[in-house]
Amino acid sequence: MRYFLKPVAVHIIGAVKPEAGITTDIGTMVVTLTWGQNPRDLDTHFKGPQFANSLTDRFHLYFGRPLVTIENVTMYLDVDDTTSFGPEILTVPRFPVAGRYIYSVHHYAGSGTIFQSPARVEVLINGMSYVFSPSTDEDTNGNINTWQVFEIEVSDSGAARLIPLNRYSTLSSNDVSGVSSMATSSAAESRIKKINSQSSQ
Repeated sequence: MRYFLKPVAVHIIGAVKPEAGITTDIGTMVVTLTWGQNPRDLDTHFKGPQFANSLTDRFHLYFGRPLVTIENVTMYLDVDDTTSFGPEILTVPRFPVAGRYIYSVHHYAGSGTIFQSPARVEVLINGMSYVFSPSTDEDTNGNINTWQVFEIEVSDSGAARLIPLNRYSTLSSNDVSGVSSMATSSAAESRIKKINSQSSQ
């Protein structure tokens, strides 16, 4: 099934200062991840507060938990593409609580790097589209295997501020600053679905 979006203004975002941000009203956010043949398996990861402004109770939406419901708002990932190209599409109908959210891309399997792929993330939010691509290369076959793409800060009034990050981290430490790795799912958890899938083949 193919969906067509109405034309929107597109802003290409590469090396942007982390403190820079784009403020928008509350509304739906759709994030589309695409990439090349290698690495063959890149994964969407989206984290945020389970309660308003929480840095200790955090949800983790990814292929092992593709649906998350907070305050009657269900956020979801459409598919886990393991054989190159994508797309993987994350839909957030609205931000359920105030706080800090983060979107990242994990290099799960395959040769090459996220930068070399090349990976592309398009964010459609309130009628505006922003396209992200990594501006530097990193050997994402090792521990530093996660590209942190952007953060969303949602105020108590519901205004959302999109903050480009464009940096790399380990999967286990992949969250907004100030969050303990114990607050979110670990790298081991992220492998459960695929290990089970492989063992059943």
